[in-house]
Amino acid sequence: GKAGWYDGLFFLRDSSDNFRLYVQGRVHVDFNSYFGPGLGSLPPGAELKTGVSLRRVRPELSREFFHRWQWQLSAELGGTASDNVGGTTDTSSCTPDATGALVCMNQSAAVESASVKPAPTDAFINYIAHPLLNVQVGQFLLPFSFENRMSDNTTPFTERNIVVRNIGAPNLRDIGAMVWGEPENRLFYYSVGIFNGDGPNRLNADSRFDVFSRAFIRPFATRGHGSIRDLHIGASARG
Repeated sequence: GKAGWYDGLFFLRDSSDNFRLYVQGRVHVDFNSYFGPGLGSLPPGAELKTGVSLRRVRPELSREFFHRWQWQLSAELGGTASDNVGGTTDTSSCTPDATGALVCMNQSAAVESASVKPAPTDAFINYIAHPLLNVQVGQFLLPFSFENRMSDNTTPFTERNIVVRNIGAPNLRDIGAMVWGEPENRLFYYSVGIFNGDGPNRLNADSRFDVFSRAFIRPFATRGHGSIRDLHIGASARG
């Protein structure tokens, strides 16, 4: 086997190059501060606090084998948060007494206790039947808009732009299946998939599905020079 570093990725592979393993990870740290009149008069739980947070902490593994199969698995371990902010959350616990009457007590969680809830982010398998025909199944970034398909490591800001987050694909990821492909000269690209429509790590709550698709063409892919080869014109649709 061999190990090395290529194009920003650490890899392990066997001598025949039939099995490849890529080890990745990311840590994004966010700082927030606020200023302006009235901030000190906000009620508990609504106040804006200055501080540093772990926005993303993601270990990532991906693999290719027999030049046909690919998979990726990553989990979110960050998302620093606090539970029961302002001491406004409690739960009611009821038990019957000796007479059969219910006795209820309110139980409150610790105020502003640390909250870290690990969850899968990208978890999918992709099969390459042909460069023009790939089948991808699992949870992954929705094929809607150019930015939504970009890795969080390459977006210019920690958050994606408000149009993508609130209009096009507010869930960013979903569980489903997608067919996609492009020729070897990368002249065009297409993708179309069917998804639960309820967001990442959630079952289909209403037995209805959403369809997302994206396609674009690179007019200078075969005769351009430098970065102009990647110039593209595309469109996305959701139904």
